[in-house]
Amino acid sequence: MFRPFLREPAKHLLRLIREKEYRRYYYLVMRYGNEPRYSKRTVQVGKLKLSVPDIASFLSAYREIFVENIYAFNCKSASPLILDCGANVGLSILYYKERFPLSRVVAYEADPEIFAMLRDNIDANAIEGVDLVRRAVWSTAGCAEFAMEGADGGRIGEQDCKRTVLVETESLSSILAGRDFDFVKIDIEGAEIEAFLSGEIPLDRLHRVFVEYHSFVDRPQRLGQLLDLFEKDGFRVHIHPPFILPTPFLGIRDKDGMDMQLNLFFWRG
Repeated sequence: MFRPFLREPAKHLLRLIREKEYRRYYYLVMRYGNEPRYSKRTVQVGKLKLSVPDIASFLSAYREIFVENIYAFNCKSASPLILDCGANVGLSILYYKERFPLSRVVAYEADPEIFAMLRDNIDANAIEGVDLVRRAVWSTAGCAEFAMEGADGGRIGEQDCKRTVLVETESLSSILAGRDFDFVKIDIEGAEIEAFLSGEIPLDRLHRVFVEYHSFVDRPQRLGQLLDLFEKDGFRVHIHPPFILPTPFLGIRDKDGMDMQLNLFFWRG
């Protein structure tokens, strides 16, 4: 009878004992978890000092990246080439560099304020082998209106946002052309559909691709088209839903304008 109530505390204690990053995450929660949202500050993570715009989104990303290892992959090369679209303040880059110190990372971030923190974090912590690009990944090169959410939710095309800025865009097809990326991460808050489904995307030289898929209530989903694009090129897929609605037929309450979000893991079969 009491076994279900005891199982979770026991699992938590075991992870605290066994896993360094799990302990570090809960230390960060205890130290910074009560900070108000959207308040820029510097946090200490081991030997690293990081500028972050929002503690809540930082803690969520830290757990996902360092504790749950969402971007973990193996590679025969000691210096894999990695593309990070939507790098935010650089937690993902720090993860790649911890796993592959000799890796080469090309990182895109559109939000000018977030990009400044990203650049400071890379420079201040002497992270080498990283090329930072302040552009939005999109379907074409040019300019687009970008909504600055203040943390990790900035996106192209939110016309009702009070804080918008014009940003340069670059097409995903041109970024991928002619390069063999060992790992590609696409987390661009809804722009992934336009980036992948507008024009020819050279997938033939890619090995592993992570896509955070966003379904907005006021747009066609087009998930099937995205999956079909990869399947036709010989990729297999695994899907993680970050949140689950047990009774969607009874109504879906949107979250930040989205009725679904999926983590899509593509690799060659």
